[in-house]
Amino acid sequence: MKSMDTIRAERRELAQSRPRVIFNNDGCDILYYPKDKPVTPEGFLARRTTGLIDKEVTTLSYCTISSGFSYFTHNTRIGTVMTKDMDSPTTINATAGLLAQGHDPLQTIVDFAQQHGLECFWSFRMNDTHDSIHRPDKPCKLFPPLKEEHPEWLIGMTGMKLPGDRWSAVDYTHPEIRELAFQYVEEVCQNYPVDGIELDFCRHLLYFKSVTQGGLATEAEVAGMNELMLRIRAVADREGARRGKPILIAVRVPDDTEYSRAIGLDIEYWMANDVADFYIGSDYFQLRPWEDWVALGRRYGVKVLAGLSESRVKNEDKRFQRHSQYSYRARLARAWGAGVDGLYLFNVYDPQKAFLRECSGAQSVLGKTKHYFATFRDGRPLNYLVGGNAFRRTPLLTPSYPLAIASGTLRTLTITIIEPDGTKEHGRFVAHLRVEEQAAEFVDRLNVHVNGIRLGGATVVDEWLDFPVPATAIRHGNNEIIFAVAAAPVPEVGQGEADQQSVCSRDFSNSLILKDFVLSVTYDAPEL
Repeated sequence: MKSMDTIRAERRELAQSRPRVIFNNDGCDILYYPKDKPVTPEGFLARRTTGLIDKEVTTLSYCTISSGFSYFTHNTRIGTVMTKDMDSPTTINATAGLLAQGHDPLQTIVDFAQQHGLECFWSFRMNDTHDSIHRPDKPCKLFPPLKEEHPEWLIGMTGMKLPGDRWSAVDYTHPEIRELAFQYVEEVCQNYPVDGIELDFCRHLLYFKSVTQGGLATEAEVAGMNELMLRIRAVADREGARRGKPILIAVRVPDDTEYSRAIGLDIEYWMANDVADFYIGSDYFQLRPWEDWVALGRRYGVKVLAGLSESRVKNEDKRFQRHSQYSYRARLARAWGAGVDGLYLFNVYDPQKAFLRECSGAQSVLGKTKHYFATFRDGRPLNYLVGGNAFRRTPLLTPSYPLAIASGTLRTLTITIIEPDGTKEHGRFVAHLRVEEQAAEFVDRLNVHVNGIRLGGATVVDEWLDFPVPATAIRHGNNEIIFAVAAAPVPEVGQGEADQQSVCSRDFSNSLILKDFVLSVTYDAPEL
C-alpha cells in the first residue's frame, strides 16, 4: 500500500503524461445483443470494442448502462443488476448470459484494455433519464426498482411535464441519493482494476428540483454536490493507494462555469480543489469556443478535453452532413487548434469510423479535406435551465435555427477555420450557403464577404449557393463572414402585362432564409 501523498503525486503525473483520446461506449452493445448470435465474451467485444485496437484511441470509457439511476450491467451489490430484455424482437440483454458464464461485462472490457495497452475508465451516468417514458400502464424496462420504491426521491411525478421531459431524474437534494452515488463509485473502485472513473453529468443535466421549477441551485444544494465530489475523490485516492496504482477521475460537464453552477455543478470549486483530473466540456450543446475552455483549464492547472458528441441536427441536406468524416475532421482540427488536452468521443457506435484513425492530434488532419459547419450541435440549454439559452457564446445556425437576412441589413457569422499558413495555400476553399428554393432568385443579390474580401462567381448547386473563396482570404483561427442582400430589381417599363403581374405578385422585400452554412476546404493530396 502506498501513502496518500505518493498516490496523489503519481496520479497527477499520470494525468499529465500524454493527451487522451477517450472513446465512450454507452453499453448498448450488451443491452441490445443480437438474438441470433451466441453470447460470448468475444461476441460482446466484437460489437464495439475489438475494432478499436488499431485506432488513435488511448482510453475506453465503458458505461454499464446506469439508466436509470441504480441500474447497472456489472455485478453490483449496491445497485441492481439490469438483466431485463428490451422491447426488441431481434436482440436480448446479454448481461445475465455473460454473468452466468463467469464473465462480468465491465471486467471483460478492463481485461481487453489491459491486453492491448489501453486505459479503461468506468463511465457512470450521474442522472440518466432515458426511463422518463415510463408509465404505470406502459412500463419502461429501464425504470429501476429504486424509483418504484422511492418516488419521493425523484424530481417529478410520473408523466409530469418538466424541462426536457425529465421527471424521472433523481433529486440530489436528498442525502440518500448522494450516498448511493458515492457507494456506486466506491464499489467499482474496490472491485475492478479500472484506470479511472468517468462521472457523466451530461446524462442528464437535471440534479435539483429547484432548478426544474425555474430557479437556480441553492447554496446548500451546490455545497451538497461539492461534498459528494470531495468524497469521491477521496475514495478513489484511498483505493488507488491500497492497490498501488492511481485511479483517475474524469467529469463530463457543460463548458460554461456559470451555466453549470446555476444547475448545481460548481466546476471552478472542483478545479480549485483537485476533484477531477480531466474535465470534458459540452454535450448536446457547446456554449463557448474551445479557447475559453482551454483558458479555464490553464487558470486552474487542470486538463480539459473537448467533448465531441454525435450531431443530432435535423433536416440536413445529403450534400453536407455533420456525421461525415470531413465534418469530424473539422471538429478535430478546431479542438486541437484551440489547445485542448485531449478529445472525448461520444455516441460513436462504429469502431471502424475513418476519423478514428485521424484523431490523435492536429497533425492527423493537417492538409486533408474538411467541412467546417457554423454549428455542429444545436441542442437547447434551456431544456435544463430556464433562460439557459442566454449562456450561448457560439454561433447557432442549422436547419432548425435558420438565419433571416433581410434586404438592406447585414448579418455576421464568425467561424473558426484551422488551416495554417503553408498548408492552406494548397487547398480550395468554398463557402456553401443552403437557401433551398431561393437559390436561383438570390444568386445575384446575395453579397458575401470573408474577412472583408467580397466573394464572387456564385453558382447554384441544388439547394445551395457556392462561392469560391481565395485562400488568401482565410485566416487560421476566427473568420468573419458578412452576408448582405441587395434590393430586388424594379420591373422594366414596357414589360408584357402577364410578366408584370408575375413580377409584381412576388414579394421582393422578403428575407433570405439561410438554412445552413459550410466552409469546405479540399486538398488534392491522396488520403490514406
